[in-house]
Amino acid sequence: MLINAGNVLISGSLQVATGLEPDDIGEMVRTYIPVDGWDTALRLLRHQRHTRTVALVGEPGSGRHITAVNLAVELGLTPRHALADPEMKDRTPTLEDRKLVMQAGDACILSLDPAGDVPRDQVRRYVQRRLSELPPGAVLILRVSPELWEVLGLSIPEVLIVPTDQPLSVYKLQVQEEVEWNYGERWWLDQRLLDRVASVSPAEACRLARAVRARSTSSLAPAELIDQILAISKDWSSDIKGFFRDTERLDTPHKRALLIAVAAVGHGSVEQIFSARDELLRVLKVRNRPGEALLGPGRFGQLQDLKAKSDDDETFYLEPGKGAALLRHVWKDFGDVRKPISSWLRKIATPDNLNPAYSYMELALGVGDLAMVREAAEEWAAEPRFRQLAIDLLSVAALDERLGRQVRDLLYQWATQPTKHRAELVALVCAGPLGHTVTDIALTRLRRLATHLAEETIGLVVDALLSLALEPKLRVPITDELVRWLKDDRLAHAAARALSVMAQEGVMVPDASAGRADAERIVEVFRVVLLQKDGELAFLPWFAEVAAGHSSEELFLDVVDRLLQFGEGKGPVAMFLHLAPQHAQSDDPSSQVTVLLEKLRQLLYKRAPQVARIQGIFRTTEVQA
Repeated sequence: MLINAGNVLISGSLQVATGLEPDDIGEMVRTYIPVDGWDTALRLLRHQRHTRTVALVGEPGSGRHITAVNLAVELGLTPRHALADPEMKDRTPTLEDRKLVMQAGDACILSLDPAGDVPRDQVRRYVQRRLSELPPGAVLILRVSPELWEVLGLSIPEVLIVPTDQPLSVYKLQVQEEVEWNYGERWWLDQRLLDRVASVSPAEACRLARAVRARSTSSLAPAELIDQILAISKDWSSDIKGFFRDTERLDTPHKRALLIAVAAVGHGSVEQIFSARDELLRVLKVRNRPGEALLGPGRFGQLQDLKAKSDDDETFYLEPGKGAALLRHVWKDFGDVRKPISSWLRKIATPDNLNPAYSYMELALGVGDLAMVREAAEEWAAEPRFRQLAIDLLSVAALDERLGRQVRDLLYQWATQPTKHRAELVALVCAGPLGHTVTDIALTRLRRLATHLAEETIGLVVDALLSLALEPKLRVPITDELVRWLKDDRLAHAAARALSVMAQEGVMVPDASAGRADAERIVEVFRVVLLQKDGELAFLPWFAEVAAGHSSEELFLDVVDRLLQFGEGKGPVAMFLHLAPQHAQSDDPSSQVTVLLEKLRQLLYKRAPQVARIQGIFRTTEVQA
């Protein structure tokens, strides 16, 4: 049974290293800039035939992934991925007992980073066992952080991967790290962006790369995305520090609060901005004396003094990137106000203006604060108008470079002890980018959630599984995972429901490449599906695809024949033969639909003649007679 874990398939006790898309490999070869350590790693793999392995030691984002792929290509090998992931907490056998499946000509890129919380001796044995399984003509390339490598104590040649200090190189390396790109729109290599990156520090280049990666799946036009990155790449530090230096007097908190309000509200009306300012002053327990407004400039004048922009004299905003930079500065330099400002940002968000919520999300991710993510997600989930905000925040944070592991652990905890809102969040987040990016990690949380037998919770799990299975490349992994669930009494009910829904939605239809070798797995699934309510309807999508010539008729008839040999298959097949003519809508005796129906009737008479007669199903020859 295969289940997908991002770039690795795990099947019971087998762990199968999977390949990369040719476009991905080609792009990484075209854009690769060798890092310090490239020559050493290449020499080791070429000349250390006895070892045939090397450890690329470096921090995430240092270029280990793209370096490993280029090493494989340089050696004429096929780069494949595998992942040592402890987040599969419910899995058996244990990590160290899984067998990594490779073949001659493979370069397996094995990431040990996710195993940071696994006992060191288990990780050590896992790697040693992988080395013992390495077939002739294959190599093993480890990706591992310096902290983990130091305590593993493995006698494997190591190469320290250090990105070049050039900001352009750092930017390109980090943008390439494990991002699925539409290579027809390589907007991130636009010359204006490269010129801007070349003028900043390596650290700022890393920040811009993260911003680009966050937009890798955006539906916006490339020109808009480029403008966004150029805007946020502007260095606002001197402007912001100058403003706070000029407002250090005790009589200027209102001015500071107003600028923070403009930053949080975004494109907001004058009324919204000043209302947010007044609320912030109240939260911070600063006296707000409205009459003092008559002693200085009016509202428009105050906003203009702060260099707030306006296109229509009705809504005001700061230049792109400045608001986020200002909030990060306040968070960093004014630690005492972090909690009140957090609650203030959440409070002033309204369905008509969600910008404060987006400002909060950007701040939480920017500073890497798990507590901010958790508090906002639970608060927003309880309010239907803001539930999507909670889902968006958790979806982004679960894949964030700094917060991802903590947020995924949080989702696991919520799946273990779910409330109504927590269960909804876990299911919806797992059905989104998390499930499509690191599928097995999402399945582990859905599996945990499914052990709670409340029908509402199981419904959420079923909907999430269907959403994932609708993606063609995930159909087989999701199906095989559910077959595995069937063998666990706590999960069997949820698995059966999910399989039934998936079958009726056409997810279970094998593609044209499937053959008789797949029949056993399909029969196992349909034996369960046919026992569910309206189980006979599960045949209809597959029947239609076979009749249209899009799926194998031979496989379809073989599966039906096998099902008829089990008692539970006879009745549903007979019921299906009653229903199929109503959906087929074809009276042509020579049509593929009519021919296929007749073949099914012949099978039913062959395996269950009494059932056929009782149900009033007759073969064509009998009808004619």
